[in-house]
Amino acid sequence: KGNAEADLVNQGTRGAIVPPQLHAENKDPAYPPALLGRKVEGRVVLLVSVLQTGRVGKIAVHTASGQKELDAAAIAAVANWRFSPGTRGGKVQEMDVLVPVTFKIVTGNRRRK
Repeated sequence: KGNAEADLVNQGTRGAIVPPQLHAENKDPAYPPALLGRKVEGRVVLLVSVLQTGRVGKIAVHTASGQKELDAAAIAAVANWRFSPGTRGGKVQEMDVLVPVTFKIVTGNRRRK
């Protein structure tokens, strides 16, 4: 019994998953001027494949904002973002992560949440 319990604990730590982390210096998406002028806000959630290098691989819209221009602006920005790559059991691996991008007008600026 003692060995089985220890094996479970060890197996859990060896297989620990650490998801990719955003770099703080990533730039916010450009707010589409036509939507900014009309004060249109929205939130898009992207499914992003983060490569072992921390660069972005594939991007897909997981939850659309309802505004194609906001979705496209989010995709264009996130394509250039950098991440600390995810790890599984201490080994760097390609992983998918959900990335929410919020377009909100705050005194003429935009903020990503």
